Parts: sequence; structure tokens; C-alpha cells
Amino acid sequence: MKFLYLKNMTIIKRMHLINAIAFIIILGIVVILIFINTDKKDTNLKPVQLTLSLISDNSFLNSIKLEPQKEKEIILIEASKILRDEIHSVTDNKHKDFVLDDFKNVYPIIDFILAIDSNNGHAIYFKGEIYRLLNDNDRFLKYFQLYLDIEDSIRSRLPKVTNARLCYETAHGYCEERTAWISQLLANYYYKKGISESDLSKKLESLNIAMKHIQNVRIHFPNGFKSSSVTMSTLELETKLKADISK
Repeated sequence: MKFLYLKNMTIIKRMHLINAIAFIIILGIVVILIFINTDKKDTNLKPVQLTLSLISDNSFLNSIKLEPQKEKEIILIEASKILRDEIHSVTDNKHKDFVLDDFKNVYPIIDFILAIDSNNGHAIYFKGEIYRLLNDNDRFLKYFQLYLDIEDSIRSRLPKVTNARLCYETAHGYCEERTAWISQLLANYYYKKGISESDLSKKLESLNIAMKHIQNVRIHFPNGFKSSSVTMSTLELETKLKADISK
């Protein structure tokens, strides 16, 4: 009887051991499946390798519109970098006498971005830049002012980005230095417009607008900008405006 009892105990222990091993195996399989599933989710968050042909594909655009906000923002960041590179591919090789056809690869990117985010700062800024380069002053002023109006209305919700390069890591494209640069270009435009006016009231109106934009430069980018082929320096423009307005 004693030996039979010991034998039964051994069988019970074996069954417990088998059950424990089975439990460990099942638990291991569950952990592996969770890891694979999480890895797949992480992979889905990686940005699509955008190309100009994909950007021009309406079915791709429609699929992006259905994605969650986080996915859209990843795409917007990638699209903004392509937009920047395409603009520079034009302006690095040509410096004046621009025509509409020079930007044939740029417009689809702007339209793509605006279809996803209608108030996107990247798209609105570069749309204004294109019209400035084309000497279409009405539309250049319209889009630059639109950028400033939107930026002003959502400023408290924007991340503080002062480095122009880091602006392209933001989905919505509103950054301190970009805001200042737009104001700098507008100040330069209105100053030149003002000094060419023969009517004193119109002259003063343009110079005052220019001064407001220079003040906006100082708010968003206190050091201002150096002179370039595009604009006088912030300091020079500020000095000239103060002198002309005080006359």
C-alpha cells in the first residue's frame, strides 16, 4: 500500500509538472503574438515613402484623408520637405524672370497638402512665395497676409519653433522665424511702395503698414534678418522707416 501511495504521488507531480510546462508554453506564445502585433502597429506609423507621382494620385489622397490625425501629420511633414526641395530645385537654378511653368511640379504638392489641411502654413507660405517670384503682387500679399492671420489666431496652440529647418518637422508649418520672414518681405514691399507714392496720405499709409510688419519681425525673431538680394536688412529697413515717417 505504501509503494502504491508513493507511485500515485509521483503521477500527480508529473501531471502538475506537465500542466506547468503547458502553461509556460501558452504564455510564451501569447507574449510573442502581442509583440508581433505591437510591432505591426509601430510599422504602420512609419511614414509612406512619398513621391511626386503618389502625391498626384487622387486615390492615394483620398486614402490619406481617411487616416487618423497622427497619420495625416506624418504625411504632412514628409510632403512639406518635398515641397521645400522642389521649390529650391527651381530657385537654385534660376533667380529672375520666373514663369508659371517653372513651378509645374510644385503646385500639385501645395494642392495635396491643402486638401489634407486647408490652413497649412507650409502650403500657404510657399503659395505666397511663388506669386512673389512671379511678381503677382495681389496674390503674393493675399497669401502672406492669410498666413499671418491664421498664425495670429492659433498662436497659443503652436509649438515654439525658432529654427527654420526644424519648421519642416512640424505638420502645420507655423514657426517663429517663418512668421518673421513673411513680415520682413511685406515690410520691404510696403516700404518700396511707400517711397514711390506721390500722394502723401498713400505714402504714409504704406510706410505705417511697413513699420507694423517690422515690429512683427522683432516680436518673432528679435535679431532680425541680414540684407540679401530679396530684402534690405531688418535694421536698415527699420531705420529708414523711422526717418521717413518722422518727416
